[in-house]
Amino acid sequence: MKVAVYGETNVGMHRDHNEDAFLVLCDLDKKWQEVNNIQLDLTESKGLFLVVADGMGGANAGEVASDMAVKKVSEKVRSLNSHLTNEHQVQKYLTSVVYEAHSSIVKKARTNDEMKGMGTTMVLGYMINNLFYVVWAGDSRVYVYNVSQYKQLVPFSDDHSIVWSRVKNGEITPEEARLSDHSNLILNALGDSFQKPVPEFKQTRLVTGDRIILCSDGLNSMLSDTGIQQIIDFNSNTKDTCQALISAACKAGGHDNITVLVVDVIEAENTPGDTHPKKSKSRKWFRIGLILLLALGALCIYYFRNEIVSFLQNHTNLNLPAQNDLEDNQKKDEILPAEPEKSTVLSSDSELQNKPDIRQQSETKSREISSHPDKTEPLPSSSKIKEELEIQYKRIDVLRKDLIRYRPGGDMYAENEAFCLEHEMKINNIVHQLDSIKTQIEMVVYAPGNKIVSVTNQNKAAAILKTLPESINKLDALKEEILTTSK
Repeated sequence: MKVAVYGETNVGMHRDHNEDAFLVLCDLDKKWQEVNNIQLDLTESKGLFLVVADGMGGANAGEVASDMAVKKVSEKVRSLNSHLTNEHQVQKYLTSVVYEAHSSIVKKARTNDEMKGMGTTMVLGYMINNLFYVVWAGDSRVYVYNVSQYKQLVPFSDDHSIVWSRVKNGEITPEEARLSDHSNLILNALGDSFQKPVPEFKQTRLVTGDRIILCSDGLNSMLSDTGIQQIIDFNSNTKDTCQALISAACKAGGHDNITVLVVDVIEAENTPGDTHPKKSKSRKWFRIGLILLLALGALCIYYFRNEIVSFLQNHTNLNLPAQNDLEDNQKKDEILPAEPEKSTVLSSDSELQNKPDIRQQSETKSREISSHPDKTEPLPSSSKIKEELEIQYKRIDVLRKDLIRYRPGGDMYAENEAFCLEHEMKINNIVHQLDSIKTQIEMVVYAPGNKIVSVTNQNKAAAILKTLPESINKLDALKEEILTTSK
């Protein structure tokens, strides 16, 4: 497989520093090397790795987090000596890289107060043998597009964000999500000491003409998918496409840092080392065989239906002796004079006493059933869920009001501006997390005027309640830890 790759990052129009980072690593001459603006033949290579990270946390912390994530990828890949031979192995490897990057960021933040609250998104791709694998955590995106095959550009990855969850639920459109005030609230990232990232994995087979784009949200927050597609269709050169996308995002406002990686598949073909060869012919014969098997089964059922019915009836009779005896006795009562009952069914307490083994088995079975109740717990009532959510909802508001006092315009900011500026990043991070939790609640309730009126999704609301109090407790503790230093 032959590809062309180019990547670039831009600070944007409003930021004073760049918190994005990217890296392209390829196995060339039996050595992993950092590359860019190059055409590559991956036929005899161990593959191509691509990563984009979008840091967050304010000051220089976001820049540190994204840089650490990219460096961890470089460190892990450069120590990779063997081929990754199958999908399971690739997924396990890529996921482990994400977790190690997360751990290094958390460890750094714990040893440096200035770095507390820092984090980063990450999208990590791996290309080999006409296959493209990707894992991601956060809202940095991947697009896979072919002008001859797709009429409309859509993301290959799903953003781990509040608004994209609503898109997947059919509540809003992708464009409404892009323009939402909550578009920056993400649910999954590296560096959160309270919550380990949950990387998502996906893979696809590449064909000649495919164009892969990895980007930070500085691109797709400024440009719609339609706008991105128009630029891709207009520019055939890899470098020109990348630079045109960044330029368009800057002209659209450039509110965030912008990072774009473009990979063009110049030639894709089956190689001797392809561990996932095409299976079109084998699938065809499999379908034919399946159809013949189903047809044979239908014929068997048709010709032996009487035997099958008889078997089922006998099987049913064996399982329901009491019912059969009762029916037989009823029929006898209708024909013969009343006689003393000679039923062999043990139904009375005295008969059970005469069969201690049966009673013991019955009691043992009862104990087994009672000691293994159904693991599915019944949902609390809607009113109970509403009551619990209202308590947590109010706690969020109280916490938020306490923190707002330490932001510009608040009374504590005016009283101790130096302290507030020193802890601005940490305070903002807690507020953002509270807003994110509140938005999750509002997705499952009807809450006009900031008051919960009803629960609209009982199942999801109950699921949220399982972790909600603990999450708020942790944020409350973090708030106290910060604010006690001002007393």
